[in-house]
Formats: sequence, structure tokens, C-alpha cells
Amino acid sequence: MNFQTIVLICISLLFSTSIAFGQQIPRSTLYKYQQVSFNPAIAGIGNLGNAQIVNRNQFMGLPEGSGPRATWLNVDMPIKQINSGVGVSVNQLGQGFENRLILKANYAYFLDLGGNQLGFGLSAGINSIGWDVKNPVYPGGGTNDNFIDQITAQKNYINPIFGFGTCYRTPQFYTSFAISELNNPKLKLQNKRIDYFNRTYWLAVGYDYKPTNPEWTIKTAALVKSTFVATQLSFDLITEYKSFLMGGITYTSSNDLSPIFGVQFNNGGKLDGLMALISYDIMMSKMNTQSSGNLEFMLSYSFTIGIEKENKTYKSVRFL
Repeated sequence: MNFQTIVLICISLLFSTSIAFGQQIPRSTLYKYQQVSFNPAIAGIGNLGNAQIVNRNQFMGLPEGSGPRATWLNVDMPIKQINSGVGVSVNQLGQGFENRLILKANYAYFLDLGGNQLGFGLSAGINSIGWDVKNPVYPGGGTNDNFIDQITAQKNYINPIFGFGTCYRTPQFYTSFAISELNNPKLKLQNKRIDYFNRTYWLAVGYDYKPTNPEWTIKTAALVKSTFVATQLSFDLITEYKSFLMGGITYTSSNDLSPIFGVQFNNGGKLDGLMALISYDIMMSKMNTQSSGNLEFMLSYSFTIGIEKENKTYKSVRFL
């Protein structure tokens, strides 16, 4: 599969996907670098451990900081003896009066296909959700609302949560598919259960193009995230210079254009494996009259597992 084919696939997805919007799962502009947060098959891929923290402030400038605020903490590492990887992913989200905490354990198993890797993964954990509603305004000027009264009567709702993923990786290309919220968690209100989280389907693809100048690399990627009620597409074009400086842009189907800048270290020095990235979403929708945009920051560190230091480049599918 060549560079032109990848570009055509991404363009086709861009114009053929039925677009809707939702915030069931917090959005991340830097999704390409933290795929382990939604796909357990990425845990430990490339025989490298990885620890990262990502923070996102969405819809900055809304009154009383009511825009979504999300933080991810992902840690994973390989277990080479059994061709596996393990990890933990934590996601905390606050939006308005709603607060969520998702904690997942990830396991992946890899098949070596002549230098390429095929991975399968499972995740299991808990999803905690609660509301802090103060001085609510009820519809029609009433004094109560049955749904609001029920959800606030119980401080937190905790559900088990499961996921599945698969991925395929070569030195220049990757693709992955995952399903999160596999068990379709529900909220229990009195004697009934209501749907609150739909299954989310993730399809990602990426390709590294090497021009004639070896100091440069052009990296393309695309992600389709869908619940079949709401679908969102992201398309990335990132340029890397000397495997150190990174810069590019992401377009999202919510009409956001997002510059991305960062650095990564893999020159054999003391900072080997460290990467820092920042993105800023320029909103081109009508929301730009109410918000100053979205800001996201990532700090990541890749490392080898073992006593002896290995002299290798720190790269994984999270930043192909």
C-alpha cells in the first residue's frame, strides 16, 4: 500500500462518512499518540514500555469553566517472554455538572509476521459517573424533574466496562480496529435500566512517507470514531524533521483545524524516549463566537524493559 493509496482512502472517508457529534467519549486531537486509551491491542507493541499523560481543555472561555475537561493517564509495557503486553488506562472527564472516571486494565497478544506485528487485545475495568447539580432550573419553570431527582439521589453510578481491539503494524504502516463500551453499560434508576453509553467503534490507519531527503518524514493518519448515532472523523498530516522536531495539522469533522507542534528525543542522550506535544483547535463552526478554542498537551516517555541498556530508536505505533 503506497502513500497515494493511503491519501485516497482518507479523502474517501472524509467525504463519505455521515457526520454527527457527541461527547460520550472525550475527544482527543492527539489521539494518534495515545491509541492505547481506546485500543487494548496497542499495549506493549513494539517491545517498548510507554507512560504518558494527556490533558485537554475543550471550549475554553465558556462561563464558569463549563467546557469539558479531560485527563488521560496511560501506562503499558511488553512481556516479551509470552509475546504479550499489559497496561493501565485512566480517563477523568468533567463537563458541566457531570463527572466521569474510567479505569481499565489492558492485555494484548502479538504475532510476529516476519518483522510485522499483528496484535489482539482485551480490556476490563470500571466506569464511574456522577452529577453535582446545584440550583437546577427545571423545564417549564417547575420545581422538580423526575430524571434529575433520580440521578442526583445516588452520588455515583459504577458499571463494569469491557473492550476489544486488534492492530496490524509494519515499519511504515499501521491499521487498527477497536470496540469500547463493549458491554453497553447502563444506568440503573430505581427499578429500571436506561442506556447511557453506546458501544464506540474505532478505525484508525496511518502511513509514514519517506521523501528523498532522509532527514524528513511525512506522517499521515486518519481515525473514524462512531457509535452509529454519532460519527466523527479526524485526518492528520504531520511532518517530522530529523526524528526530533514535529509539526503539522489535524482536521476534524466538527470543523476544527488544529495545529500540532512537538519534540521527541531518540539520539542516545539522557532524554531518550521523551516526547512533548501540544495542539490548539481553531473552531470554524458557530461555537467560535462562544469559545476561544480547545487546548491539549501531552507528555510521554518510552522505555525499554531490562537491565542492559539497549541502543535503539524509541518509536511505537502511537507515533508512527
